[in-house]
Amino acid sequence: MASTDLPSAFCAAPSVFIWPRRFLLSPEDSRILTRVHVLHSAHAKRTATVAHPDSGHGKVKQGRVLVSYEDGEECDVVKIARLVPAIDERDANNLPLVVICPDTRTFRHLAQAFAQKDDRILEIGSSWGVATNIIHQQGAWVLGVDSSAEGIEASRKKYPNCQFELLDCLQDMHRLKALADKHSCNKVCVDVGGDRSLDVLAMLLPFVEQEMKPDVCVVKCEEMHAHAVEHGRLSHPEYAEHFLEKLPHADEWRAKLAAEARSRIQLTTGSRTNFTLHPRRFPAKFSPDGLLICRYHNYATCKKLERCDYDHRHCNVCLLAGHKATQCPAETYFGRGGIH
Repeated sequence: MASTDLPSAFCAAPSVFIWPRRFLLSPEDSRILTRVHVLHSAHAKRTATVAHPDSGHGKVKQGRVLVSYEDGEECDVVKIARLVPAIDERDANNLPLVVICPDTRTFRHLAQAFAQKDDRILEIGSSWGVATNIIHQQGAWVLGVDSSAEGIEASRKKYPNCQFELLDCLQDMHRLKALADKHSCNKVCVDVGGDRSLDVLAMLLPFVEQEMKPDVCVVKCEEMHAHAVEHGRLSHPEYAEHFLEKLPHADEWRAKLAAEARSRIQLTTGSRTNFTLHPRRFPAKFSPDGLLICRYHNYATCKKLERCDYDHRHCNVCLLAGHKATQCPAETYFGRGGIH
């Protein structure tokens, strides 16, 4: 195999990928995420070069590379811009692969590229059902959920072979997880949109990753993409148009994103006035283990402490462990009562 100056990221196995703004997948290319081996690349100063002698190709034009596919198919000459890194759906720590893209067109191409016949995919923010139908056409089972009754009704009429559910994922995270569990969804696509999409995703994605545990999560958000690029600083700027980049120190980025979102939410809503109600006036909820969550602990003080028979681990708003309702950014964002 000839040496090449292409980025080493062609064999990466990350947990978070940044998908470059101007990289677009060709809809007809079903092998876009197939692992390939670069046999030869055209030199930047030449218009053509001799290809690998066993390839059957005489010339490789500038800007193209000769590749062989790991699935056993014959060699092919492709544009550099058509290649993406070979990526595994989970990293070494068994964490979901998160791919962040900045625009709707790229999001739809990614949804198509990741959809396989045996997949069961949940699309959060299905809007008018276009991406849902694209996934369905790949042979995967897909469920589109959206908070717009108008959008769901129109989607059902236009794409009768696809399934859609009316659901505000942030107002009912518990039902969102129940749907994913019921249908054994192994991949998630997220496009929530709106003026506060970055803050919403900062709250939603941890729930999706920790509670739903998909193999792949494709996220469309221009603000989040820009935030990730600023944090990561692409290490191969000369190829920024042609391949996606593993985000370094992803945990630090996630923490920074959540902290900034929480700060913006608090600046918007001002001081907390949401918790003046008696704890029992807030909706009763159950933990993922089926134990009733203690509302006194969440909204005031539980005098029973360790003698309390109710759950003190989980938030009565988002149902995640590790904080109270009075500390939950979702409660601040959605106002009194939080997520129901």
